[in-house]
Amino acid sequence: MEQAIEVPKSASKGLFKCRVEYGNEIEKIEFQPYQLPHIQSLRLVENDEIDYAYKFADRFPLYILHSKRRHADDIIIVKNGYLTDSFYANLAFLRKGAWVTPATPLLEGTQRAFLLSENVIEPDELTPKDLPKFEKVRLFNAMMRWEDEVDVEVIYS
Repeated sequence: MEQAIEVPKSASKGLFKCRVEYGNEIEKIEFQPYQLPHIQSLRLVENDEIDYAYKFADRFPLYILHSKRRHADDIIIVKNGYLTDSFYANLAFLRKGAWVTPATPLLEGTQRAFLLSENVIEPDELTPKDLPKFEKVRLFNAMMRWEDEVDVEVIYS
């Protein structure tokens, strides 16, 4: 059965995120105003058990990791010794004029898949030891577009 999502008039001006919760059927649809997060610093947080291959309504494991950021704005999750994602987004690192993205992200992400298909970013196995080789890191997802240039230069270990 085909269904359409109706955008409420209150969401007709500005940027909104459409959130659809579902199981076997659609359970809830909501529209939330969206603003790009202000992220200037990241902290490395290690966790080898985290699994976030799909977007879940229950983000509790991610919130636990995010709470370990101390005075940083966001985190870089390190799993099994490799850089993966931030709390909010996929990551890309600028190295010698080329953008690379972790080969093993927690969440593949539609924007990441698009940027890979367009050869904007290239996958690579990245570890915390690689961080000094990077000029900057960019966060991106479906709402934080590549062209928004959400770039960060400060990373705490």
